[in-house]
Amino acid sequence: MAAAFPVLLASLMLITGCGGSAQTPQTSPSQTGTSSPATTQSAAASSSSTSAASCTVFERGTALSVAFTASDAQSACHQWIQTRGKQGEFWSPIGQPNEQQTPACIFRNGSGAVAEVDDGGGQMLGQEVCAAFAGTQGWTEDTQAEQAFAQKAQAAQQAQQQRQQRAAAVQQAKQSVVDAASTVTSDVQGLGQDAAALASDSLSGDVSGLQSDLNGVHTDLQAVQADSSDVVCGDAGVTGSDEGVMENDRGVMENDIGVDENDIQRVLGDITTLRADNQTYLNVSASTGYRATAAPTNAQINAAIASANAAVAKERGVFASARNQAAQLIAQAKGVVAQANAICKRAGG
Repeated sequence: MAAAFPVLLASLMLITGCGGSAQTPQTSPSQTGTSSPATTQSAAASSSSTSAASCTVFERGTALSVAFTASDAQSACHQWIQTRGKQGEFWSPIGQPNEQQTPACIFRNGSGAVAEVDDGGGQMLGQEVCAAFAGTQGWTEDTQAEQAFAQKAQAAQQAQQQRQQRAAAVQQAKQSVVDAASTVTSDVQGLGQDAAALASDSLSGDVSGLQSDLNGVHTDLQAVQADSSDVVCGDAGVTGSDEGVMENDRGVMENDIGVDENDIQRVLGDITTLRADNQTYLNVSASTGYRATAAPTNAQINAAIASANAAVAKERGVFASARNQAAQLIAQAKGVVAQANAICKRAGG
């Protein structure tokens, strides 16, 4: 581009003649104008004569383009392509910038013809063309048009940023609803699993053990009843010891009840968490105006809580039943021990 700088000036001299500038007389219809950007309509170009046409030429392989607005814009573009082509540069009315463009400069001549130079990136190529326009007699930089474009571009950028911020806020709001609903879904599933685990908690083994202990105590009593007087009191003592084993086994059962009670407390905690998380979801949904389609319904939540409470009540019923059975079995054992002691006493013990 720099090597063609003198030729660029010569090319601009041809263009200066277009539109009938004061420096170069108007000689033919093909020299009566220049044109403005096709890529961006500037304020200066929009105020041009209603008879003005426009065309744009692109330097292939770059982001550089020059747009003309004048009565003979097509002629100006044709002259530009020919002049630059002779210098080994490929310009064409058909092209695609290889990166995003912004105006490098806007120039106007005395007849109102407008030229807009657009380039991308650092605009190094565009600045050389702008410098050539600035150095060509009859062309004046249209700073008002450039400022108007800059203000419009800034406003567009701000509007785009605001749109992006609003879109991000909407997405964040939607995600917060989805996350809150997902938490509630997990809570419902966890509550169901913990409530189902209560059904596996059983004290039947503890009760069976006590029953077995009681059978042993009865066996001890039968031995006492069959004993001779010299050994009867010793076997009576064994009967009492076996009843003490039953007391220990009841203590083991209470420990098992404590473990199962922890499971109950976990379920009750799940219910509290579910209610709190569901309220959070409802609050987020109300504040954002969005609702998650996968969120559990109130009916599903209430059903899960009711089922869990039923499981807790059933488990506590198991506790009460086991304790009652243990008390009855131990009471029977104490009665057997009393019989064995009475036999011992009658034997003189």
